[in-house]
Parts: sequence; C-alpha cells; structure tokens
Amino acid sequence: MEATLKERAHQLLEQLPASATFEDLMHELYELRSIERGLADAEAGRLTPHDEARRIVLQGIKK
Repeated sequence: MEATLKERAHQLLEQLPASATFEDLMHELYELRSIERGLADAEAGRLTPHDEARRIVLQGIKK
C-alpha cells in the first residue's frame, strides 16, 4: 500500500534534524517532488537517451 501524502510528509519531517529551517523543509519537498516526476516520466517512457540529450545541449551551446 502506498503512503498517503500526509504520511509521507510526516516521514519527511521525522528525517529532518531539529535545527531544520522552513527553507530546509521546502528544499526537501521540492527534491521529493522532482524525483517523483522523474520516476513517472520514466514509467511513461518520456525519457531522452543521454547521448541525444548531450547532442541537443551541445548544439544549443554552439549557437
């Protein structure tokens, strides 16, 4: 069973040190969401192979 958003938020809060700031929490939430989006893209086949991504970036730099 997949954890609910509330359960996941509690888990994240438990992992942060007592000295964590609001900015620390927001950063962790942003990273978690970015990872989830990446995994969803991978599952849906929305990936660009590394060699192709490198070629696209290098083309953009040369312009």
